Amino acid sequence: MIEIVPATMDHALAIRLRPGDALEIAALGETQESSFAKALARSLWAETYLIDGEPAVLRGVILPSLLGSTEANAWLMSGEPIERHRPVIANARSIAATPPGPPTYLFVSSFRI
Repeated sequence: MIEIVPATMDHALAIRLRPGDALEIAALGETQESSFAKALARSLWAETYLIDGEPAVLRGVILPSLLGSTEANAWLMSGEPIERHRPVIANARSIAATPPGPPTYLFVSSFRI
């Protein structure tokens, strides 16, 4: 069974990354814990795909800046469970850059100095 839930650090620490994703993190001089802590802290939203209760994919969207940014960066890290469930790979890739549900907008209050 596949379940999609909000991502947490518990998911980030529990996921058994696929070798390519682990190498990508290491090449940036990060650890799994530090890279996910930064990604989750900066994400507008992040979610975990659980396969039979085990974290298989974590994904989210980060804005480079909250001031006038018109673009976002999608991130996705995949775990070993998707090797056993290949259809999840295609689904995760097809929605990696698509926020869940209807579009949401960030409103910034203005004030006078």
